[in-house]
Formats: sequence, structure tokens, C-alpha cells
Amino acid sequence: MKNTLMKKNLLLIQIIMLFMIHFNCFCQGKFLVKGNVTDEKGEPIIGVAILVVGTSVGAITNTEGNYTIRCDEKSKLKFSHIGMESQTIDVNSKQKIDLVMHSSAVDMDEVVVLGYATTKKRDLTGPVGSISASQLKDVPATNLSQMLAGRVSGMQVTQASGELDATVNINIRGGTSITQNNSPLIIIDGIPSQSGLLGIAPSDVESIEVLKDASTTAIYGSRGANGVIIVTTKSTRVQKPSITYENYYGLNKVSNNLKVLDAADFVRLEFERLRGNDASLVIARYGAYADIDKNYPPGSGVDWQKQTFGITPLTQMHRINIVGGDKVTKYNISYTRNDEEGVQINSGLGRNTLRLSLNTNMSKNLNVKLNSSYSNQSVQGPSLTDLGSRMVAMLRFKPTAGITVPLDQFINAPEDSIARVVDPSNISLFTNPIANFSRETNIRKNIILTGGLNVDYKLSKNIIYRGAINYTYRDAENDIFYATGHSAATSVGGPNGSIAHSYSNNLVYNNTLSYSKIFDKKHDVLVLIGQEALINEYNSLSLSSSKFPDINFGVDDMAMGVVPLAPNTTRSQNRAYSFFSRLNYQYNGKYLLTATLRGDGTTKFGVNNKWGYFPSGAVAWRAIDESFIKNLNLFSNLKVRFSYGISGNSNIADFLSLNLYSRQPVSVNNGAVSTYGTAKLGNPNLAWEKNTTANLGFDLGFFNDKLTATVDLYETNTSNLLLNANIPYSSGYTSVMKNIGSTRNRGVEFDINADIVRNTKFSWHSSLNMTFNKNMVVSLADGADSFEATNSNVGYIVKVGQPLGQMYGYLTDGIYTTDDFDYSETTKKWTLKSDVAVEKGVSPTPGLIKLKNMDNSDDKFITSTDRVVIGNAQPLFYGGFSNTFRYKGLDMSVFLNFSYGNNIFNGVRYNLENLWFSNMNVLKDGFESRYRYYDENGSFIKDWALLSDLNKNATKPTINGMVVGRTYSNFVEDGSFLRINNISIGYTFPTKWIKKIKASNLRIYISVSNIATITGYKGLDPEVSINASAITPGLDWGAHPRVRSGVVGLSLTF
Repeated sequence: MKNTLMKKNLLLIQIIMLFMIHFNCFCQGKFLVKGNVTDEKGEPIIGVAILVVGTSVGAITNTEGNYTIRCDEKSKLKFSHIGMESQTIDVNSKQKIDLVMHSSAVDMDEVVVLGYATTKKRDLTGPVGSISASQLKDVPATNLSQMLAGRVSGMQVTQASGELDATVNINIRGGTSITQNNSPLIIIDGIPSQSGLLGIAPSDVESIEVLKDASTTAIYGSRGANGVIIVTTKSTRVQKPSITYENYYGLNKVSNNLKVLDAADFVRLEFERLRGNDASLVIARYGAYADIDKNYPPGSGVDWQKQTFGITPLTQMHRINIVGGDKVTKYNISYTRNDEEGVQINSGLGRNTLRLSLNTNMSKNLNVKLNSSYSNQSVQGPSLTDLGSRMVAMLRFKPTAGITVPLDQFINAPEDSIARVVDPSNISLFTNPIANFSRETNIRKNIILTGGLNVDYKLSKNIIYRGAINYTYRDAENDIFYATGHSAATSVGGPNGSIAHSYSNNLVYNNTLSYSKIFDKKHDVLVLIGQEALINEYNSLSLSSSKFPDINFGVDDMAMGVVPLAPNTTRSQNRAYSFFSRLNYQYNGKYLLTATLRGDGTTKFGVNNKWGYFPSGAVAWRAIDESFIKNLNLFSNLKVRFSYGISGNSNIADFLSLNLYSRQPVSVNNGAVSTYGTAKLGNPNLAWEKNTTANLGFDLGFFNDKLTATVDLYETNTSNLLLNANIPYSSGYTSVMKNIGSTRNRGVEFDINADIVRNTKFSWHSSLNMTFNKNMVVSLADGADSFEATNSNVGYIVKVGQPLGQMYGYLTDGIYTTDDFDYSETTKKWTLKSDVAVEKGVSPTPGLIKLKNMDNSDDKFITSTDRVVIGNAQPLFYGGFSNTFRYKGLDMSVFLNFSYGNNIFNGVRYNLENLWFSNMNVLKDGFESRYRYYDENGSFIKDWALLSDLNKNATKPTINGMVVGRTYSNFVEDGSFLRINNISIGYTFPTKWIKKIKASNLRIYISVSNIATITGYKGLDPEVSINASAITPGLDWGAHPRVRSGVVGLSLTF
């Protein structure tokens, strides 16, 4: 985003200076050069400065981008403009030189949006990451959050699954809170968002700023502890009215599948499961063991992954943008339509987004801006809350079901449709996945309406008043209906459905006064004071009913349900009132100071701690402006920054400080009446979680800024963590929420940008960012050393001196083999050797998972005290790497993101390598590497030596080789990955080619996302975290597979 006023003033100065230079040096060159200068889109650039190198002769482009200049035939011309890459061209007797200028990767005069104000990048004193619209322009995505992974150092973005509306977890500089929300504050055009980035179309984005430390976030007070993301949409500008139409069409496809058993191997496994030691058993539903290959030839059976996720659906986007205006009134209107069919059957997404920006100069000193938006999204398909179990159920479903039935008849087919295989007693054991997915209606609707009115009034030359009022309304509804035949309907005796509806109102208004002046041409002062108020309201209602006699109306007629459940309602409200101030001071353009202070009062906290105060300060030294640094001829830019500050976290649930009551039945006179009792004890002293941050940063430039680097070292100490603390039983309660814990994050961030090649025809720009973050728990409640947590029965531990996200369980030691036992030929039983460890209460046999004795006890028994840390979901480092190439009108971009050193608990393997459960399919690797008691002919092996030889390469447990309910280390995997995230190739047509159709710009492109992932992880995708919290991340319990997307698109402007 550029400072238009500054540009206009600079342009005027350039014109005056160049006119004077040109007049004084008019006769210095006899050779006349003419030309035209445009940007990558073919638009003329006004005010480009052209200088004859080595002289004071210059010129400037006019409103059409044209110029003329006199020079010698062998001169060199240097072209420069704010925000564009400077270029030097040899004249070589050419009388006409046209030039295409490209956006500069590092523009020190670029304007960065901060809290309640803007500043030039060169004047920043704190760490701020930026993403421009050009970095996102060709990436096909309906959710802006999905496009941010790897784009900014210090910002970790994890998409929970491949669902159309999957949850995206954004974490800036590590998790700070243990029990509360770690999501950053998101502000869109000055409006705080209560729904993340859901309501914004990616094509509407102009820029994104990420505020990382307390010096930049403290101005937001109690909302800024987790960082701040500021999104600025495409604004109004003075120009002739133009209409831009953009679209893309493409296809999506599942990027990965898991290998499960085909019909033949599945039946072999079923024989092992069902016959025990009886080698002569014939199973009616599968025939004889000897006939398996004949009945089930190789590759036979149903591939349920292919049938449920094997389609290649269409995705498309259409956008119309109308921009125009004069010096008085400017406008920008856009409409975007997204349609995306899901790769899973019976799923899809549709969204309409409308955005309006209006800017009017009511008078010389009064400016009024209006920003409003409307978003309506509807998604069909299973939600994340139940997707994990559903994915596992689909993978487990037996491949023998329905192998002779046409695919379009799967819904009504019996579980096994080969006559000799049908076993009526098992028909209802599981439900066909296609039947489940097809008989479910799960629609999630979201409507978001925003409106913002901003008034700027110039009270004097140096004082500006700004007032803003912003409103957001969100309406969310989730309609679920399970028709006859769905497993959820069968389990409750008939069709059932539910409606969950909620709406929220959020009102924010603020007023600021700013004073700016330069004293004695050396002292640049900017003072800002302000006030802000926030009102948030939330209401919800849910209804459910079952045993619908008619499924045609679904949840549209909830009264039809025979067995209704009691409705549930929620209503909450919170308010906050704030005062804030900021001082920016520069001395001689070299020495910079920023200081902020904010006071917040909110209803969320206890009566004794309603107000919190959050100061911060930052200093910077622009060392490049010192003569002794310039004389080194080493740097083209050098700035040193240091900041320190405190911010708070009010992103917590309402009413935590108050006593909570619940309705309870009480017996009176042999009858039951309802009364209210205290369900949770409040704490009137409850206060903010506080982040204290220190940051040391360096901004470096080399070779005329062809190579730039930013390095930030930071430490964030979080205190007053909200944790449940034990209290005496005499109080009648067991615990109360208190501010008693603390954590620490330390890290280093690198941002490196390089213009590897930069000339008139070809350019190559590379950008790399990396973040190293180390998290540690400093203290817990009541002096405790640790506490445990679970996610889908997977164990985690929070321990002082250790990072968050540690997986906690039993360290495995392979499997028991015959070498661990003595075998009695007389009793035909195995006896464990006396020196071999065993889990207490378990009678092991060869093939059972073997655990390590870790508590250093004298006995060989393994108990819960032998559990240890078996994995850490936090990466050692993560980041992104991009390359952009341009040749004339052709451009190409390649973007990669990566993560290294994090662990994932593979819950899919945990479920599908357990071979015990009959009628369930398993992973092929678990089957082929299992410990076996039957040979290839299906004969039970009794000979010890033969059994040992048969299993010499076995690495996975036998059929009954796992104890259910344990967290085993062998399912913890390395989640490191390198992903080729996106490759885009585009071509912008020359203006002279498209003038015949009255167009000013035409660009076509092809873009492919999620192309390939290099990883050792054995699951569908390493970038996953189901039902994650700060203490239980890194779990894959069967996430929806991610898709690979390829699109072809165009942008046409008239």
C-alpha cells in the first residue's frame, strides 16, 4: 500500500528539480531519445525519473508514461521510481527505448499498516511481516488462511485437514497460553474479526501485515498478546472508471491414498482372526482357505478410498471489480463467486462475497470513508468434529462388501453381495461408507456482514482527528440429518437430525487525535492519543430430534421427530473500554523512538482486576545514514532495532471470574423440583495473561539492496497463565481458575530477499524465511511439576522445563520374539524369561508389542510410571522459499514451504495396525510385516524353530498383539516435510495487442497447488492437527485428505 499524498508531493518536487536541471543542461546532449515506461500490467507509470548517468541531465515521464531526453549516443540512462526496481540501460545509438518496470521487493518508502496508523517501512522500529497481493494472486483457494503457510517468518500456519472449510490454526512466535486461545487478533480494514479470515475473498486483499512483538501489538492492549494480523483490502484511487473480470476453472484431486488390503489378503486375515488354532476351519461367508485366490483374484474387492474420495471435481471462481473516481469521490466495488465441489462424495462449497469501498472528500479538510462487505458461505460435507472417526471407519470397511454390485447400487446393497459370502448375522456390523456419506445431510452456513465508517478531519496543519465506527454481524447455522440406513440413524433406532444456530453482534468505535510536526528540520514528532469501546454479544440455540417417520423434509420440519430432546440455549456479552497513546520521534532521520501505552477495562475479568495497562517502547538506529558506515562501501542499508513491551490476552471465555450455576433436581415431599446450584466457583481476582517481549532486530541491505536480510532475535515471557488450581475440599469444590502459570518462547527469525538477476528483459527474485522457536513451561499451578492431558485417548504431558505439545506414553522395544520365551513341548505354552520386562497384568506371547522398562525399578514389571515423553509436536524450524521469474510479459513463480523436527502421532496407523477386530480392514504394511502363526498354506505352526524362521523379518505385532488404550511410541513419526506448495505461470499481453478490444490489461495463467510433498511421514499428509489445543497438537486421527488443485485463469480489464 503506497502513500499517495507523499508520492504526489515527491512527484511535484521531482518535476521542478528535473525541469531546472534540464533547463540548465539543455545543450549538453545532441542525441534525442524517446520512449514509454509501463508496469508489468502494461499500465503507464507517471513520474519515472530518467537520469543520464554521470551527469545532472534528467527527465520524467508524463501521464501517459512517455518521456524525451537528450544525451550522447553512448550514454547510460537510469530509470527509477518509488516502489519499482531501478534499471540502467545503454543507449547504444537507439532513438527509442521502451521499458517495463517491475515492483521492487524492498521498497523502504512503502507504507505499512500498524495499529490506528500507518508508517513507512524505513521508519519501523518493531518486527512486522508483510504479504503483498502479488504473492497470492494466482493461488487457487477459497480460504485466505490456507494461503498464508510459509509466507511470513514467525507465523506458523497449520491446516487441520483437507476439508473445504477446514480449521486453520495460526500461531505467531509459539504458543503462549496453556489453557486459553492462542489465535492472533485479526483486523480487516480496521474492523476486528470474530470469525478469522472467513469473510474475505483472497482476490480482494491488497496487503497483509503481521505484528509480532509487544512494541507493535501493545497498542491493542489485552487483545494483542498472540500477535496481530492486519488485512487491508484493495482501496479506491483516482482514475477513469475501469472494470476487471477475473476467473479460474480447475480440477481438484486427492493428493495421497493409504494402502489397505485387497479382498484376497483381507480374507486371509479373516481366517487368521476367526479360526484360532483350527487349521481345518471353513468359513461359510468366505469359502475354503484353499479357494481364496480363485474366489478373490488379485486386485479384487472395492477400493473404498477411490469410491468415496476418487472423484476429480470442478472448482471455479468469478470476480468482477469496478474501480474509479476523481479527486472528490472514489469507489471500489467487487463481487466474487466461488464454487468448489468436494473430492468426497456429497460435498461441496459455495460462497458469495460482495465488498464496497467509498472515499469522499466532503471538503478541503474533511474526508469520509465507507467500507462494507457481505459474505454468504454454505458447505456440505462431514464436519471436522466427527471426521476422524469417519475416515477411520471408511478405511476399515471390508473390501469384500458389494464387489459384484454396480457402484450406483452400493447404497442399497447388502454388506456382502456374493451369495456364498453373505452372513445375515453380520449385515449390520458396519455401514457401507458410500451409504453413510450419501445418507447424511450436513450443511454449515455462515453469513458475515460488516460495515465501517471512518471520518478524517484536519483540524489544523498539524492536527488530525480520526473517528471510526465498525459493526460486524455473523449468523452461523449447522443442519445435520441422518436418513434411514445411516449408521447414526441405526444406532438410535431411526432417522435423526439437529439444528445449531448462532448469531453474534460486534460493535467497535474509536476516536483518535494525532499531532505531527518537524522542528528545526531535525526533530520529527508524531503523537497519537485515542479511545476505543468494544461491545460483543453472542446467542445460540440448538434443537435435536430422532425417529423421524418421514425423511423427505429433514430438519425443515423438526416437529416431525418422535423423540425430541430438550433445546439448549446460550447467551453471553462482554464489553471493553480503552485509552491508548503512541509517540513516534525521529532525530535527523537516523535515530528513532516509539513508545505506546494502553489501558483496557473489560467485563471478562474479576471485579478486582477489571483494568490492565500495557506499555511498550522501541528504538532504532538507521546506521546506513552515518558517514562512517557509508564509507565502508559494504551496506546499502543497515538499521538496528530494539523493542520491549507488555501485552495482554483477553481472548478467553466469558464468565470465568464469576460463579457459574446449573439447574439441579431436588427431592421435595416425594417429588422432584428444579433448583440452581453452583457448578463452578468464580475468582474475583482473575486477571489478564501477560506477555513480556524483548526483540533485537537487524535490517541489512547489500549491493544496492539487490540482497536484503532481516534478522530478529526475540524472547517472550508469559505470566499470569490461567490454570485450574486445587483448593481445600472443605470449600465444597475441588479447583478454581487462577493466574498462576508461566511459559517462555525464545527464537530467531530470518528473512532474506535477493534480486539474483535484474535487467530490462529478465528478472529473478528469491525470498527465504525461516523461524527457529523454542518453547518452555516455566511454572504451573500450586508448584506442580506437571499435569497430563489427552486428545482422542492419546496421552500428552505439560511439564515444567519442557516445551508444550509433548506426547506421553510407553516407549516400545519392538515385539516379543521366541528368544524372549521358554517353550514347553509338554504344555504347549510359552513362559517369559525372568529377565524380560512385561506390562503388569499382561500375559505376553511372541508377536505382542514389547515395552521398555523406564522407571529404573528393580522389578521387571512395566506400569504407568514407565511412561516417558515419546514425541514433541513443536518443529525445530519452519519457513518458506519462493522464486519469481519474469521475461518480458511472461512470469513464473514457485513457492515451497517446510517444517523440520516436529512429531505426529499417527492415529490412523494406531487403529489400522491393530489386526484383532474381525470384519475390519487394515493397512497393508501392518499385515505384511505382522508376526505370524500361520504359514502360506494356512497351517498353524507348532514347531518353535519354524515359527522363529518364519518371523525373522517381522516388525509389526500379531493379530492380538496390541493392548488397546495405550499410547505407544512406535506410532509417533517424524512430521518434517518440504512441500512444493504452488507453481504458477502467467503471461501479460502487450497493451498494443489488446487495444482492439478496448482492453487495458489481459493476463492469463495456469496454477497448480500442493504439487508434491517430500516427507517420511506415513500418513496422508504431515501438515495436520486434529482437535488441537496448545497442549495436544500433532495428532492425525484420520484427517480428510488434502487435495491437489490445478486451475487456468485470466484477468481482463477494460
